[in-house]
Amino acid sequence: MYFIFQLLRDRNTVESDSIPMVTEQMNDPMAHLAQALPDLPTKLAQAARFMIDNPNQVALDSMRSVSVACGVTSPTMVRLARKIGYDSYDELRADFQKQLLEQGFGPRVAALRASLADEGGGKAGPQIAEVAVRNLKQAQSHLDPAAVVLCAEAIIRAERTFVIGTGSMYWMAGLLKSVAGIAVPGTILTLSGDQTASELVADVGPGDVVLALSFAPYSRQTIEAVAFAKARNAPVFAVTDRRSSPLAALASTVFLAPTDSPHYYPSLVAAFYIVENLLTAIASSRGTATKDRLKAVDDARRLSGAYIF
Repeated sequence: MYFIFQLLRDRNTVESDSIPMVTEQMNDPMAHLAQALPDLPTKLAQAARFMIDNPNQVALDSMRSVSVACGVTSPTMVRLARKIGYDSYDELRADFQKQLLEQGFGPRVAALRASLADEGGGKAGPQIAEVAVRNLKQAQSHLDPAAVVLCAEAIIRAERTFVIGTGSMYWMAGLLKSVAGIAVPGTILTLSGDQTASELVADVGPGDVVLALSFAPYSRQTIEAVAFAKARNAPVFAVTDRRSSPLAALASTVFLAPTDSPHYYPSLVAAFYIVENLLTAIASSRGTATKDRLKAVDDARRLSGAYIF
């Protein structure tokens, strides 16, 4: 559903206190079902009633599980989705998932527990794996190598690269900092201590690069810092989850990773895939310099006793 793409944005100055908060247009699947219900054939109506009455189960369970619960076949579910204007069942289910996501963590946890009550927690494993594989395949099939190389080369040429990830994305920014820093010494920066994202980029300029990570619900700190960096004419690259992400309006190149998940928190498998591609491209773009650097770091760690053999 979501994939990597490159946006050539208007590079006019953006005031740091005027952040474009783009809202994704989301359909109301239950409204569509309810409106179509009176005219639906028997089997489609049967499935529609179940989906209206059990929206959380639709969001969390596979199409096969929902079709069994409805007492219809999987092709019937696909026909129903198309009947009410969706291209596929996955697209219909995605709107149910977005509604569940916007309710917050509490209702999502309760819905997940209810969904697994009959078969126990073991049911979650296959569902999580199924969705993770789908997310990964979508990201892989649309990954643009040229955009990855563009980002890697920009980082290597830059005076400094600011990696911005706040809140739950702080640790992923830390991963980028520590791993990329091995191949490109002294160029990868991120937050430290009580420093805010805006303080981190206080002296950012055109010679620097910003690489930002944020997924719904989006961190205000990250968006404000990126808006400030863009206003200072620093090239911005973003890893995020949807076209309507506030980062997409600020970045010149955006890597989109699907975050669909059957549990209460977005899946980051596809995000990891994009991050690892960026890290590989960064190392590859430096040629033999990376090989020498990695060997030097590895030798230093072994001599210092950092490794347990």
